[in-house]
Amino acid sequence: MSAKDKMTGLWKGLVRVKASRARLLEISCLAITLVAAFLVRTLPGQWGFHLSAYDPYFQYRSTEYVVDHGFLAYFDWKDNVGWYPEGRHIGAGSFPALPFTAAFIYMVLRSLGVPIYLWDLCIIFPVVIGTLTCLALYFLAKEIGGSGSGLLAALFLSLYGAHIRRTNLGFFDDETVGILSLVLLSLFFIRSVESEREPRGRLFYALASGLTFGYLLTEWGASRFLLYLIPFFMFVLVLLKKYDSFMLTSYSLTMGIGALFAAALPKLGLKSFLNIDWFVVLSVFVFLYFYGIRERFRGLMGKNVFTLLLILLVGAIGLAVAMGYIRIPGGKYLSVLIPATKQLNPLVESVAEHRTSAWGTYYYDLGVLALFVPVGLYFAAKRGDVKDVFLISIGLSSLYFAGSMIRLFLIAAPFVSVLAAIGISNIVRPFSEILTRRGVSPKGLRPRVGARFGFVVPAFLAILILLSPPLGISLPDLARTSEIRWSVYRVNSPTTIASSGTPIRGYVGDWLEALDWIKYNTPEDAVVAAWWDYGYWITVMGERRTLVDNGTINGTKIGEVGRMFFSEETESISILDRYDASYVVLFITYDESGISRPELLGDNGKWVWMVKIGGLDESQFYDYYTGWTEEGRNTTFYKLMHFGMEEYLGMNHTITLEHFELRYISPSNGYVFVYEVNYGG
Repeated sequence: MSAKDKMTGLWKGLVRVKASRARLLEISCLAITLVAAFLVRTLPGQWGFHLSAYDPYFQYRSTEYVVDHGFLAYFDWKDNVGWYPEGRHIGAGSFPALPFTAAFIYMVLRSLGVPIYLWDLCIIFPVVIGTLTCLALYFLAKEIGGSGSGLLAALFLSLYGAHIRRTNLGFFDDETVGILSLVLLSLFFIRSVESEREPRGRLFYALASGLTFGYLLTEWGASRFLLYLIPFFMFVLVLLKKYDSFMLTSYSLTMGIGALFAAALPKLGLKSFLNIDWFVVLSVFVFLYFYGIRERFRGLMGKNVFTLLLILLVGAIGLAVAMGYIRIPGGKYLSVLIPATKQLNPLVESVAEHRTSAWGTYYYDLGVLALFVPVGLYFAAKRGDVKDVFLISIGLSSLYFAGSMIRLFLIAAPFVSVLAAIGISNIVRPFSEILTRRGVSPKGLRPRVGARFGFVVPAFLAILILLSPPLGISLPDLARTSEIRWSVYRVNSPTTIASSGTPIRGYVGDWLEALDWIKYNTPEDAVVAAWWDYGYWITVMGERRTLVDNGTINGTKIGEVGRMFFSEETESISILDRYDASYVVLFITYDESGISRPELLGDNGKWVWMVKIGGLDESQFYDYYTGWTEEGRNTTFYKLMHFGMEEYLGMNHTITLEHFELRYISPSNGYVFVYEVNYGG
């Protein structure tokens, strides 16, 4: 072997070592990020191992039913514990994918001899899925912007407050798996429409995106977002002349398999295809089909003929909508598209996570990433690949919807992370190249900028990121207070039930105490009347029947419960008797002097929504200058609230109750009152 061959072999070996080291460093950084993501999401465990929020209790109960009765039995399940006495058809009105997934995992683990309880599995489930979402986002960002963007995007999402709050310990709800499915669907779909990939590979990813979309449709109502986004994306590709004939196959398989899942799901079924979103899907399919014919037979189908067909298609849809054959989405779905419609439905408006986002929310949620999202958009638009067009489409639309409804920052979180990562990696890349320069340039000229300068911009960006949410200190917080508040500090809060639904960052045991008392000190056939916020807690933890719950499937009945609270006792008793209610539960937050503290989110802060949803006028009951009116002081709500406070604080009673007997006050803070209904008077 010649000296030249030896040198060539040595050089190739060094390149392989360097490449393997780079790969090892990349894997190490990713592993550290995933460990951090996991640990941050377990922080609420220091206040107890509980399910969080409200809906996760319903999801746990559904999973338990599947484990006990089987998957098919779920679809025949008529529950008579919630929404008593009419009950609720769970299988016909709920998304089954999450309880099915958790039940399947539980059954597999038990069959392998793993000693785990279903309760514990459901509590740790979102932490694991949230960590896997960060891993999936790494592959998505890497597909679009390279390894550096992938690592940064995974890091950003791992410490992104909006995502942590929906994947932390105990938050066992649709969003947990929904965001993972959304990221995977995005990854599979953009791979299926990449022209550079082989047809066999594109077909495989089209099938994978279809199956993922089908799972998402059976798991999360927000999947409707994709029914508009993907058709819009395909239409834009045609306008930008980036469309190829195989893309129709990718689109057809993705949306077609999703349609099969939707048709088979009782909650959606064939009736869902009368909604305008599926007509949008079908219309774009027809558009792409005729566009393909036009491209293939340009001589037979001119531009004018194609334009005429497009006008006829749009006109037919408009006519079908006008005649009522196609349904426009209503409720919270319409409020996402048109935020002003929230005012038409007080039940939607009453939910805090449905509120329209203020401009400041963008900074509070995005932090310094807000500066780099436009940069990422610029670099993506400058490159202009198909995958960049997809990222721009989903990134901008998700940010719009986040402004319409504050909870939808969760959907924006992964794509904001990718955009910011692409922006930062493109800014830093020239400086990293300076750092890696060695010796003299090929032309014999030394670089004008020294290697040390390569540290300046990366170091500046690192400090900027660490001094801003979602990764670090919130600058507005520093301006208001001397306390340094970290994003980890903000998410390092107890689960909702451990804090009794208050914003207190600490253990507040009132609801856990009250639910335990209800479970062991009331008859098994007792019916509990409470505001709908606490329905799932009472059915799962208290194991008692309720009139309304967090499913909010019957706004009329919720309004009737509101009227029950804001009527005189005799009228309240008439309403309660109609539903055979035996107990009334009230959650009131106040201090040791008996002064109301509505900012702690007790019913004394929610009463306005009881009035509005009940179709009443709040000015009848409360004047914001003089306080409660005479009519307000005669309501059942006012009497139950003040009687309980006076009893807990040892005050002389100023309230006389005719039909309610106070049976229990939570000992921790006296926030939860349980009254027994006395129909005899």
